[in-house]
Amino acid sequence: MFISKKRYHEIKEQISSLEARVRILQSQSQAMTFYYGKVDFPKFAELIEHDISDLKARK
Repeated sequence: MFISKKRYHEIKEQISSLEARVRILQSQSQAMTFYYGKVDFPKFAELIEHDISDLKARK
Protein backbone atom coordinates (compact mmCIF):
# COMPACT_ATOMS: atom_id res chain seq x y z
CA MET A 1 0.00 0.00 0.00
CA PHE A 2 1.38 3.38 -0.98
CA ILE A 3 0.68 6.54 1.00
CA SER A 4 1.81 10.07 0.37
CA LYS A 5 4.48 11.75 2.46
CA LYS A 6 1.88 14.17 3.80
CA ARG A 7 -0.36 11.33 4.97
CA TYR A 8 2.64 9.50 6.42
CA HIS A 9 3.56 12.56 8.49
CA GLU A 10 -0.04 12.96 9.63
CA ILE A 11 -0.12 9.34 10.79
CA LYS A 12 3.27 9.73 12.47
CA GLU A 13 2.02 12.83 14.33
CA GLN A 14 -1.11 10.98 15.46
CA ILE A 15 0.99 8.10 16.77
CA SER A 16 3.27 10.52 18.63
CA SER A 17 0.24 12.22 20.13
CA LEU A 18 -1.22 8.91 21.26
CA GLU A 19 2.10 7.85 22.76
CA ALA A 20 2.25 11.10 24.71
CA ARG A 21 -1.32 10.61 25.93
CA VAL A 22 -0.54 7.06 27.07
CA ARG A 23 2.53 8.31 28.97
CA ILE A 24 0.38 10.93 30.70
CA LEU A 25 -2.24 8.35 31.63
CA GLN A 26 0.40 5.97 32.91
CA SER A 27 1.95 8.64 35.10
CA GLN A 28 -1.50 9.60 36.40
CA SER A 29 -2.23 5.97 37.20
CA GLN A 30 0.95 5.77 39.25
CA ALA A 31 0.17 9.04 41.02
CA MET A 32 -3.41 8.05 41.83
CA THR A 33 -2.85 4.57 43.25
CA PHE A 34 -3.57 6.00 46.69
CA TYR A 35 -7.14 6.72 45.56
CA TYR A 36 -7.97 3.51 43.71
CA GLY A 37 -5.60 1.15 45.48
CA LYS A 38 -3.08 -0.97 43.64
CA VAL A 39 -4.34 -1.36 40.07
CA ASP A 40 -2.66 -2.01 36.74
CA PHE A 41 -2.94 0.45 33.87
CA PRO A 42 -5.89 -1.17 32.00
CA LYS A 43 -7.92 -1.37 35.21
CA PHE A 44 -7.05 2.25 36.02
CA ALA A 45 -8.21 3.38 32.58
CA GLU A 46 -11.47 1.49 33.09
CA LEU A 47 -12.04 3.12 36.49
CA ILE A 48 -11.30 6.60 35.14
CA GLU A 49 -13.69 6.09 32.20
CA HIS A 50 -16.36 4.99 34.66
CA ASP A 51 -15.80 8.09 36.80
CA ILE A 52 -15.95 10.34 33.74
CA SER A 53 -19.22 8.79 32.56
CA ASP A 54 -20.66 9.24 36.06
CA LEU A 55 -19.68 12.90 36.07
CA LYS A 56 -21.23 13.40 32.62
CA ALA A 57 -24.45 11.74 33.79
CA ARG A 58 -24.71 14.16 36.72
CA LYS A 59 -24.78 17.22 34.44
